[in-house]
Amino acid sequence: MTADKKSAAEGDKVTLTVTPESGYELDTLTVKDADGKAVTVTANSFTMPKSNVTVSASFKAALVTYSVTVGTMTNGSVTASKTTSIAKGSSITLTVTPDAGYELDTLSVKDAGGNDVTVTANAFTMPESDVTISATFKMALVTYSVTIGTIAHASSVTANPMTGISAGSTVTITITPEANYKVETITVKQGSTDVPTNAGTAGTYTFSMPSGDVTVNATLVPLYTITVPAATTPGTVTAKVGGVAATKAASGETVTVEISPNSGYEIETLKKDGSDVTSSISAGAYSFTMGSADVTITAAWKALEEDSCDVGSVVLNNGKFVKKDNTDKLSDAQKSAVVAVIFDATGKKGVGLKQERDIAWATEGAIGHGTKITALICTPSDPYVDGSADSSTFTGTTDGSTSLSVIKALSDYDATKYPAWAWIEGYATTASLTGTYASGWYMPSIKTCYEMSII
Repeated sequence: MTADKKSAAEGDKVTLTVTPESGYELDTLTVKDADGKAVTVTANSFTMPKSNVTVSASFKAALVTYSVTVGTMTNGSVTASKTTSIAKGSSITLTVTPDAGYELDTLSVKDAGGNDVTVTANAFTMPESDVTISATFKMALVTYSVTIGTIAHASSVTANPMTGISAGSTVTITITPEANYKVETITVKQGSTDVPTNAGTAGTYTFSMPSGDVTVNATLVPLYTITVPAATTPGTVTAKVGGVAATKAASGETVTVEISPNSGYEIETLKKDGSDVTSSISAGAYSFTMGSADVTITAAWKALEEDSCDVGSVVLNNGKFVKKDNTDKLSDAQKSAVVAVIFDATGKKGVGLKQERDIAWATEGAIGHGTKITALICTPSDPYVDGSADSSTFTGTTDGSTSLSVIKALSDYDATKYPAWAWIEGYATTASLTGTYASGWYMPSIKTCYEMSII
């Protein structure tokens, strides 16, 4: 180390030349006055104080550094955050700038031995040697973007992807409606041209990206509630929209109410908002167009009515039968309509259940009151027939179906003289019967009563 002056007046500038030996570098440099006070040194220079000074220095082993060389490249450039005096382990950041219309294709860093240095996110750690950087660029892929329009009543609308989309790529739009709303229409437009969309699941729609930016819009409409009865033992009522079970529907949508009776039951009445729509049921379903209000569906069930019978079946006033095993399922309306119980399934003969007590067979003074009418007599082989055995035989009028005509043939026949027979004649009216069983009622013979007693 040398000074540019051997002596200097107070206030003179003194410049020091520091020359480390090979492999060393300056560590500390101090200047002190005659009292040992430090004199400020700036850029190896100081101002002479009013005293002699002493200059001292210490040296340390020099730090080894390396450099970065950026190779020649076309269609773009690469710069390094530092290119010289770089210590091993330093982090170097590379800035890649493609020319217009180009994008980075490859980027490599090699050490002095030609070995690859790992580059992560355009940065690398300096090895223990100089490095060389090279890069190639390629024509940039043209991409497009999706813009979401203002869509009322949607909680969220997303596009995936939304930017950097190449023509032909599939884009998925997801629309989450607000509560009680649904997507009615969705449009994707490239300028004024419609882009076809395909509906997916859970509010998703897809389309193929055209060669241009697109805008997505949608219309959401309110949903109204469809209330159906809970599933019960008699059956199930299910509302469907588009073939899928639904509890809500938009105005104008077709709602199909499917009626599914369980074994032994059938629908008795189906009501929509209190109005009976049973007659509109077709093939087990009722359909309607949803309006702009909630809808309530109610159902009443009844035991299954059939055209065939077995012993113990009950007969309804419409001529239908309910099998014995289903009689515990009769609705209140059906119970009121029961008029007979079948005792002969082959002949479909039954005992009428509408009763009238204390009615005279024939009143006193009537011809039939004191006359033996042979055409009505039925005689058992065992006069004590009580139903405990079935070996008795009967002779005479064993049917009873012609008995009413015999009585009506009497010259004095009228309802006041023969009230029991008149009641039988009017049984169909009394029991409100229609169809097959509106006629044919008669007073059974002893044989018929016996047959009923042993069933």
